[in-house]
Amino acid sequence: HLAIAVNHGAPAFSVSTAAFRALVEEMVAAGVVRPYDGKTCVLHFGDAAAAPRFEPVEAERMERPPMAIGVPGMSSVCEFLARGAAFRFSTMVARIARDADEGSYT
Repeated sequence: HLAIAVNHGAPAFSVSTAAFRALVEEMVAAGVVRPYDGKTCVLHFGDAAAAPRFEPVEAERMERPPMAIGVPGMSSVCEFLARGAAFRFSTMVARIARDADEGSYT
């Protein structure tokens, strides 16, 4: 029996615009993300009797922007982006309204 673990979350993200690149550089400086230099593979499944096969995708064949990964995990990115925000847990939201003067929501 072959056991395979697959991360169904977002293991990495691409950096394709200058504005986003600036934010990612800020996160790199804060130790929240690092460049993703891992291998990219395709997982091939055959019939039930055959073991799955991983096929590495060579970097030269990849046409993708630079990628980054959260340190130690992707939740670090969420925590960084939410810094300074106030949270209330176990609270029912009845209405969301935008304050036109401040551009914020209440």
